Amino acid sequence: MKLPCWDLKAMEKIMKAFLWHGTEEVKNGKCLVAWSSVQRPLELGGLGIQDLTKFGMALRLRWLWRHKTEPDRLGSTFLFKKDAALSNFFKASVEAVLGDGTLIKFWIDPWIQGRSIENLAPSLFRAVSTRNRNHCLVVDALPHTAWRRDITGALTAQVLLEYTQPHQLLDGISLQQTPDRFIWRWNPKGEFSSSSAYRAMFLGQTATFGAKELWQTRAPNKCRFFVWLVLYGRVWTSERLQRHGLRNSGPCALCSQATEYLDHLLLSCVFSREVWFKVLRTNGWHHLAPTAEDTLIDWWLRSRKRVSRERRKAFDSLVLLVS
Repeated sequence: MKLPCWDLKAMEKIMKAFLWHGTEEVKNGKCLVAWSSVQRPLELGGLGIQDLTKFGMALRLRWLWRHKTEPDRLGSTFLFKKDAALSNFFKASVEAVLGDGTLIKFWIDPWIQGRSIENLAPSLFRAVSTRNRNHCLVVDALPHTAWRRDITGALTAQVLLEYTQPHQLLDGISLQQTPDRFIWRWNPKGEFSSSSAYRAMFLGQTATFGAKELWQTRAPNKCRFFVWLVLYGRVWTSERLQRHGLRNSGPCALCSQATEYLDHLLLSCVFSREVWFKVLRTNGWHHLAPTAEDTLIDWWLRSRKRVSRERRKAFDSLVLLVS
């Protein structure tokens, strides 16, 4: 069931406090990365912590799937408050394959080349009464073009213009002896799953550079978490403290020659470069030593491609541990 927004926010507040400070409450200054970024999947640059709002939608979509595919099954008619966002996502995620026409609704289901009449002819669709839209089945509407009797609204010029389109698309379509089928677009097998629905809600988001490789690395979680903060530039160096108007220690704590910003401290500082060279040399990777112009993530992802595949995971772990 759909939980109230205040309930979800209260749970997320507890999750934030536990992640960032290990306490029951935390102030915004302790939260280094936006919560929306934290909730993204690992490969997209998040920590994989579930977005409770989206995950709740993914779970509730099962009721719509059962109501569509198994109308006689116990629980398929489970009633809950209508959610426009949920219904629209479900419509975009399902494709109907015509069989005997006993399950597919003529006006609202996407059964004509993966699209519905609601999308193909919106003005014509609005001229049909709500009752007929929601209850008219293909088996009742298709023979002898019985669907024309459902058009009871005003016959405007746009309605008449769109009236010919269903005629052309329905020409040659006939009912089959097999039952109707519904295909879930986000699963290769076409079957609904809450996990595939949840992943689909992140489609279109840009992956964070280096995130996929980071979480495949064999290193302690605290090391991976630190480098994850590096990806977002959220480590408290002197340069970042100064940018936020906070007290800072000035130049680099290692060389005292330049401003202490993140990539300088971890890679381009003369002290850091010496550490990297000596560590890499012991493994025969001294030719991959970073230069003063490199940034940590760019150098790591570029250098790992020059390491043999069987030793690449060792190189990844080394980079995270030294950092």
